[in-house]
Amino acid sequence: MRLFTFVATALLALSSNAHAGTGKLTVQRCLEINAALVSLDSYERDGKKQFYKFSIDTRRAIAHNLTALRDIKAAFDAEQNALLMEASNGEGRFQTRINPNTQELELTPGGQAQNAKFTIGVRKALDSEQEVTFAKIKIGDLLKDENPIPPTTISILAPLLED
Repeated sequence: MRLFTFVATALLALSSNAHAGTGKLTVQRCLEINAALVSLDSYERDGKKQFYKFSIDTRRAIAHNLTALRDIKAAFDAEQNALLMEASNGEGRFQTRINPNTQELELTPGGQAQNAKFTIGVRKALDSEQEVTFAKIKIGDLLKDENPIPPTTISILAPLLED
């Protein structure tokens, strides 16, 4: 079984006034941070779309970080597709059958083995570490009264935040 190593290393072209941080993060953590950054686009209040209020420097840092993490996400998505094709012997799906008792679709024993192989490969890819250089975001720029960012989002963004 092959162990995938991501070729893409995410680097940012940071402006001279932005602080940079570099560290190793798992691909899973990178995907979580990417989703948290995407959630900073807007939120809903009273059924209406609202936009967070950030300084230009904060918006620029968020955009740079999204760009870097997009490369990691694209590499993971490509690897996940390759793992599916490999595990399914080029079919792109696992072997299934209709259960005669329930009339429901289920994996055959061979399909279960394919699924296990795929799942192990995906877990290895998610657990692999990437060296990431990112723009630091000042926590005070995020945490303003007019920005109701949930604590869970803030906790996910911790590697990017500075005082």
